[in-house]
Amino acid sequence: MIKSVLMAMPTHLLAVLKPPTGVISRIERMLNKFFWGSSGTIKKLHWSSWHKLYFPVDEGGLGMQSLDDISSAFSLKLWWRFRTISSLWAHFLAEKYCKRSCQASSYSTGSP
Repeated sequence: MIKSVLMAMPTHLLAVLKPPTGVISRIERMLNKFFWGSSGTIKKLHWSSWHKLYFPVDEGGLGMQSLDDISSAFSLKLWWRFRTISSLWAHFLAEKYCKRSCQASSYSTGSP
């Protein structure tokens, strides 16, 4: 339950925008302080490193994912949808940003 509560808002944020790395690390620091109970000048004992919490549950972690990995996954998901799905959104972006040439070629499921 802790994982779903802590990661809900940042995940929704990362689904719609690609913040700079500094913003991602600052959000992770805020999650870190919330999880460990630190506030202002009062710091509590950290029983494990923050990155060990990313380990799967069966390896002793909480199964959390780094926000940088989540951001990359959402960016790749948008790129994949843009390149493979024939939708109004994809056509709009292609006309607006890829009039002359696009760096990646379109995905084709049929034979040439």
